[in-house]
Amino acid sequence: MASKVNIMYMAVTTPEDRARKRFGTLANYFEQHSLRRAEVVESKPRRRKPTYLEKYPHMRPVRPNTRDNNTLYRFYDKHGVLIYVGITCSLNDRIRQHSQYQVWWREVVDAKFEHFDSRAQLEDAELQAIRSERPRYNRRGLPT
Repeated sequence: MASKVNIMYMAVTTPEDRARKRFGTLANYFEQHSLRRAEVVESKPRRRKPTYLEKYPHMRPVRPNTRDNNTLYRFYDKHGVLIYVGITCSLNDRIRQHSQYQVWWREVVDAKFEHFDSRAQLEDAELQAIRSERPRYNRRGLPT
């Protein structure tokens, strides 16, 4: 024998919809309870979480973000240990990318930036920095 299954559907309603059903309109509800709309919908403003650069203003890039800005950057943790060395032509964009996608970004509390005139000088300086300073999270440039 097949058993019967009772399915109950619930309508998703807001408090305002329920008040309309009970009192006709919201105006009637407010009149009956001698309330003004502002007294009912009183809420505290939500506090916005500060951005990384607001929290650590010293991490703000020294130069404006330009496309020909060849920059070598070094990120350090709270103990002053080098975490990562990288290069970019768009420093603000690269910092934003690291902050969104890299696991190690939470450890970063300090940064140093060096600017170069050419891309070739920049790439040479990056490889030299990675090989000599051995940052914790860099893979590129290390001997295998």
